[in-house]
Amino acid sequence: MSNFCSAGYQIIEQLIDSQTVVNLRQAIADNIDLQSDYGVRRLHRQIHLVNELAHSNLILDFLHHQVDHSQFRLIKAIYFNKNANYNWSVPWHQDKTVAVTSKVELAGFKNWTTKQGVPHVQPPLNILEAITTIRIALDNTNARNGGLKTLPRSHHLGILNQAEINQIVQQQSPIFLQMQAGDALIMHPLILHSSNKSMNQKSRRIIHLEYSSGDLPEELAWY
Repeated sequence: MSNFCSAGYQIIEQLIDSQTVVNLRQAIADNIDLQSDYGVRRLHRQIHLVNELAHSNLILDFLHHQVDHSQFRLIKAIYFNKNANYNWSVPWHQDKTVAVTSKVELAGFKNWTTKQGVPHVQPPLNILEAITTIRIALDNTNARNGGLKTLPRSHHLGILNQAEINQIVQQQSPIFLQMQAGDALIMHPLILHSSNKSMNQKSRRIIHLEYSSGDLPEELAWY
């Protein structure tokens, strides 16, 4: 059993090479407005190089090797950049929502929100368990620049409410995930994770990709 399956996460060293890191940084700088440099949704629809990477054999073969699923559909691509001008912390949470084309009231789908004009909803557990996340580091990432920390194996606990999350966090010690530029973190969306504010003035750029191996009910469609 891989560390991803048992612990809920695994770091893959140098999934992409240094030249690809440079090319991605430049493509983002060339295509993203400085006012939104700290975070961009639907990144693959704005930057061709990101779309190519997200659908490449490199990524898809990697997913097939790590996860026991036969198909993968890209359902989310987000860019994050903690830096001197935009700095934030993220509380302990699970990634529990998906983006869809329209709001449809269905049993088991709840907590509807709208993010940048796009409906988001928390689906049932079986849909969340079919999602795999890959976070690609474009900078060296550690505790000092707001890198991710996680609670291993917490994805086995199912969908948690805030009171349950608070209790678990008090009982376990987190692991800080250190990554080099080009490394990739594969993680289960339900693993508990958080991050602190950056303590330095350097960028911490991440490409966050989510893939689903399952389908939504026919009344709903992935955005």
